[in-house]
Order: sequence, then structure tokens, then C-alpha cells
Amino acid sequence: MKEDKVVISLVAPSREVNDDVVTVFRAALKDQGCLTLLPEHYQDTKKAPYGYHSESDKVRARLFTTAHNEESQVIWALRGGYGTQAVTRALKTAPIEYSTPKILVGFSDFTLLGLYCHSTFGDHFLHGPMYYATETQEISGVTIGSGTSLKSVTDILKGEVSQLTYMLRPLNDKAREVTLKDSPILGGNLSVIQRNAFGLLKNLSFDGSILFLEDTTEDVKRLENILYGLFDSERFNKLQGILFGNLPVAGGSFEDFISRFNSYLSTDLSLDIPLYYRADFGHGLINHPLPMGTAAHIEPTDFGSRLVVNTFKPKKS
Repeated sequence: MKEDKVVISLVAPSREVNDDVVTVFRAALKDQGCLTLLPEHYQDTKKAPYGYHSESDKVRARLFTTAHNEESQVIWALRGGYGTQAVTRALKTAPIEYSTPKILVGFSDFTLLGLYCHSTFGDHFLHGPMYYATETQEISGVTIGSGTSLKSVTDILKGEVSQLTYMLRPLNDKAREVTLKDSPILGGNLSVIQRNAFGLLKNLSFDGSILFLEDTTEDVKRLENILYGLFDSERFNKLQGILFGNLPVAGGSFEDFISRFNSYLSTDLSLDIPLYYRADFGHGLINHPLPMGTAAHIEPTDFGSRLVVNTFKPKKS
């Protein structure tokens, strides 16, 4: 194992992947001083449920377990989609042996694996781009993430960046007034959290955290019902704040949705929670890396709210 290299295990726990994009992705990571590990036979869509996933449930679970047990510092998902529920369910009885916490990189459907491994094995979840990025856009032709360089992630993995600073838009009076100190960010894709909050993620506590939510375009009425259903459960009563990432709505305006949601929190639940927004996290043109579970501070300024969040200190193999 070369000490000057970040060793990354690549996984495809969800949707099938494009081999040509994988080749360019690996080359880009190599150029940035990273060594990638990927089994020769990592996908066979003929064996996948509905022909949609990269492999069968059993094989995808085995490959993820193998990656977790490898002497790599990082597990990086190639693509999202659907599929990680079966992989995560298998982890409850899988022989996870490697004791050093991993840094797990991905978003979308990978939210489930990232949050589950964070709460169960003490891994670090870095919400950020997968193989759709600036370096692969020419071959992939995909817009999502094309405005984000993989270097924004590899600089973190190599220990060259210890903090990230982002300006947020405050969405209510509370966000314009308060300073949040040492409040970890937890969350990711809203639909994934909705499906798993009372199942595979039931042991993950959001108390004292800043809940982060992003998703693809959603009907505003359905989005409202999803959030109200989650919050009516009292599962999120002890949040320090809520940060909305990319969350485009159809059938209404985001501003009206936020106004109604803020009123619901304060009137129906008697909660006074600061709300923030920045579209550059998630399924958009830009998908900035956002560490989950580390110390994060948000303070009001004359130009919006400033978020400063600690990254992960990489473990040397």
C-alpha cells in the first residue's frame, strides 16, 4: 500500500453504470493522486432485478461488504438510482471486519448506505458527486454534477482541506437571527429518508443536528405531505436547523412552500427552527461536497448565512 496514495474502493450498489464513464472517472482520480480498486466483474444487468440494477441483490451486497473490508480509506459510489435498500438490509448480518472507519462518498440513493454505515459502523459520509462530474461530462453527456470537479472531493480525501465554507440563503427570521454552533449536518436525499426513517435508519438520531434535504423535481403538494408526515411523527422535534439543497418543485412556488412549511412548524408543532437554502447540493448542475456528522457552524452575516463545516481527517493505511 503506497502511503502517498488515497486508496478508493469503487462500488455500484444501485443502478447499472456505463463502463466508458467508469474508465474516464478512474483516470481522473488517478491524475489526482488516487488509486482505485474495482473488481473485474462488478456488474451483470442480466442478473439484476428488473434489469435495472448493476447486479443481483446478493452480489451487490457482497461487493459492498468486500469493499468495506478492503484496506482502502474510501468507498466511492459510482451511481445512484434504486438498489441500496437490499444492500443495506444485507449489512445487518454481513461479516464487516475492517475496523478503521471509511469515508463513504456519494448521494442520491447512496444516502441510505452513507447514513446507515455512519450510525452502525462509525463510517464518515461525504455527500457529494459520484461519477457524473466535470471530468466525465464529455463522455457521459449528463448535466447533473457537470459543474463540479472531482478535485473538490479528492482534496478532502487527501487531507488538503480541513474546512468548507458556503454561503446559505436564510429562509425565515430565525435563520437571520441565530448562530448555530457545533451542530452536525445529517441527511441527504429526501425520498430515501422518507422510505427508511422508520426502518433501516430507525436507530439514527437526528437530535441536535441540522437536517439536510435534497431531491429531484417534486410536486409541491406531495412534497408538503411528505415533510408533514415525517415531522408529525415527532422524529425531528429536536433539530437545530434545516438546510434545503437542490429541491425544485412543480405545481407551485418554492417560496410559497417554505412559507407554509414554516407556519406549520411554528403553529402546529410549536417549533421555531431556522431554515436555510442552497441549491448547489444534490441533483443539480453543481453538487458541492457536504460532510455529514462533523462539527458545523452557521452564523448570520450581512450577505446571508455562512456555513463552516469540518471535513474528515483521513486515516493512513
